[in-house]
Amino acid sequence: NEDLVTGQVVNWSHTNNFVRLDLKFGTSYDDDPHEVSKIAINAAMTVKRVMAQRTPVCWITGFGDSSVDYVLRFWITDSEGGLTNVRGQVFLALWDAFKKH
Repeated sequence: NEDLVTGQVVNWSHTNNFVRLDLKFGTSYDDDPHEVSKIAINAAMTVKRVMAQRTPVCWITGFGDSSVDYVLRFWITDSEGGLTNVRGQVFLALWDAFKKH
C-alpha cells in the first residue's frame, strides 16, 4: 500500500484510445466450437467500428447446463461513439452470421 500512496502512478491507457470490449454468448452443444469461433470473429469484423488492426478473438469460457459459453473480445478506438451501441451491432452481426450457418 505504501508504494501506491508514495509512488508514481502510470496511466498506460492514456496514450491511446483503444478500448477492449467482451461479449458473452452461448451456443448449442451440437455446434462445432471451431466453427462458432470463426463465425463470431468474422461477424465482429463486419462491424465498422471494430478495429481490423487488432483482430477479434473468441474463446470457450465454460460449459453451461444447456450451452457452450464463449467470450468474443474485440477493440474499438472511438469510445465517445458509445459502447452499448457497438456491442449491439456486434450482437446483431453474430445473430445474422449464425442464422446463415
